[in-house]
Amino acid sequence: MAQPAASKRLGVPAAAALALVLPALAGTASAGEAFDTAAIEASVVRVIAPQSQPDTYSMGTGWIVHGRRIVVTNNHVVEGGVAFHLATVVDGKPRTIEAKLLRRSPDKDLAVLEAVSDLPGKALPLAGYDAKAMTRVIAVGFPGTADLAFFADRSTGEMKAVRFGLDDEDFYRPTWTEGVASRNLSYFRSIDGPALQHSAAINQGNSGGPLIDSCGRVLGVNTIRAVDGDPQGVFYAIHPKEIARFLEIASFSPTIVASACTVAGPSTALVLPMFAASLLIAATALWIAYRRQVPAVVKPLTAVAARVSRVAAGAAFLAPPRVAGRDDAGGGAPALPQQRRAKVVTLMPKAAGPEFIIDRDKLDKGQALVIGRSRSSDVVLSHESVSRRHARMWVDKTGVLWIEDLGSSAGTFVGSERITKAAVPPGTHVRFGAVGYTLDLGRNL
Repeated sequence: MAQPAASKRLGVPAAAALALVLPALAGTASAGEAFDTAAIEASVVRVIAPQSQPDTYSMGTGWIVHGRRIVVTNNHVVEGGVAFHLATVVDGKPRTIEAKLLRRSPDKDLAVLEAVSDLPGKALPLAGYDAKAMTRVIAVGFPGTADLAFFADRSTGEMKAVRFGLDDEDFYRPTWTEGVASRNLSYFRSIDGPALQHSAAINQGNSGGPLIDSCGRVLGVNTIRAVDGDPQGVFYAIHPKEIARFLEIASFSPTIVASACTVAGPSTALVLPMFAASLLIAATALWIAYRRQVPAVVKPLTAVAARVSRVAAGAAFLAPPRVAGRDDAGGGAPALPQQRRAKVVTLMPKAAGPEFIIDRDKLDKGQALVIGRSRSSDVVLSHESVSRRHARMWVDKTGVLWIEDLGSSAGTFVGSERITKAAVPPGTHVRFGAVGYTLDLGRNL
């Protein structure tokens, strides 16, 4: 017997309703979050702080906490530094970006740096909850032990070590270690505040790096200073509550996620395909119902469309944007400090090697920047043809860039000519020993 027309018309809306319910059922069966490994790595940088003594420097880890330039690390990483550089990978290429020290707290062992140009990653959110015992935790950073590679000499069998340097791509990639949260400490004397004890292995160089949960939220700042002499498997991180208080004093407001991280099992992988399929079925059902002029579908859609039209007509879409942090009377909370778009000097490699980005303020103020193999140089070129203090560059009062060779053995070249001292026109190829760069003085970042 043929189905009545009314039943046919009701079948389409019913199918649409069922399709809309399926995602909710799937969500209740398995819900969870995870993080993108590449996105986390883009937000974690190696911090290099040359010291006042020649060829001495401190290295640690930092991570983006606000915007694209504000980085948190440990105070003991930047302590005594005469300059600060952030080593990272941008578009698959190594890059060293200069940074400024904005604030530090020796008691809390925290510091904030600002890069002179945007970093590739985004700000990592802070966890607004206390990690329970046995919660999975992951340390991300640049341990110095990972920079050493040991191998046996084929001819003698002798064990030798090779250390990664600025020219090695692996120098810019962080290391991941996994463990569990052990306990929350309300007060830890070494950092004068709360801490999280955990078992994710960290070594010298991890200092300042993030300890994250399975959702990519920061559970703490790893500090190696607190574990000297402790047994293996006992490590400490500065609690996110302490990080948030420090950043508030520094006038930065990090993103804080209050809910605990929950990641479901393997069935979670089916949620997204099921959700997409359900949306497709629902959209198809509604379209068919509308084409057939089913009253149960047409009337609500028509009413919604009319309501949207009235709202859109009365909305001030072309009104000027309001200033963040101010109400209509001009009061309210003050806006966060605006990040200055610095004018930078960029040294772009002609072949292999990292790109260097340096704040031009130093040059405009008459300061000369030293280029050389020494770690205390402003621009470190770790190539055997580059002398420890190879050359220096500065900008004169007329805005012309000058480079002077400092008695290097392999020479300094502007174009194809070896120079003692010469002006460098924009876009000119400059070579320090065998390492070639093009200098750009006019980029606003």
